[in-house]
Amino acid sequence: MDKNSGFRRRKEQSRERIQRAALELFRVQGVKKTTLAEIARRAGVSPVTIYNHFASKDGLVKEMFKDVVEGTVATMQSILDGDGAFPEKLESLIFAKLEMLRHHGDIVAQAISLPDPDMRELIEYSVSQITHALMRLLEEGRLQGYIHPGISDRSVMLYIEMFRDFAINHDHLTGKPEHDVRLTQELSTLFFYGIMGNRHIEVPQDGEGKEKA
Repeated sequence: MDKNSGFRRRKEQSRERIQRAALELFRVQGVKKTTLAEIARRAGVSPVTIYNHFASKDGLVKEMFKDVVEGTVATMQSILDGDGAFPEKLESLIFAKLEMLRHHGDIVAQAISLPDPDMRELIEYSVSQITHALMRLLEEGRLQGYIHPGISDRSVMLYIEMFRDFAINHDHLTGKPEHDVRLTQELSTLFFYGIMGNRHIEVPQDGEGKEKA
C-alpha cells in the first residue's frame, strides 16, 4: 500500500468513526443537543478534524442524511426485485421504512429543516424514489389480485401513510422479542385484512355497502 492509499484509508476510517459516534449521540440526546465537541470526544478525534471533514455540524448531518437515503433506496430496490408475493413485499417496505425512521428519524428531521438547495434536491429525490417504489408495488399487487379493483391507488397510498405515521408516533414495541414478533404479526394482519379478518365489505358502487363473507 502506497502512502496516498494509506492516507485515504485513514481519512475514510476517521470519517466513519465520526459518523458512528454522531449517530450514537443523536439517538440518545438528539441532533440539536449534541455538540461537535461531544462527537469529537466519542470518536477520539479533535473538533478540527470534524471541521476538516464536514465543515460544520450541519455538514455532518447532510452527509449522514445522504447515507440514509442511499441505504433506504437500496433496501427498497432489493425488496422490489426479490421473490415473494405482494403482501410480503409491502410489509417489508413498510417496516424497513419504519426501522429507518426509528434509527435515523432525528437526522432526517434535522436535514429536512436545513435551508439548503442540495438538501431540497435530495429530499425530493428520496420522496420520488419511495413513491415510485410504492406505485410499482401497487401495480404488481393489482396484477396479482391482492388489491380490490374498486380502491384507487391514492386511497391505498393514504392508508399506507396513515399506518406508517401511527407506527412512528406510538412506541408500541415492548422490548421483549417474543411479544414484539406477535405484535408485529398482528399489526400486519390488521393492515391487510382489518378487524374482520378474511371477511370484507364490498366497495359500494351505489352508495350502499354490503357485507360479504
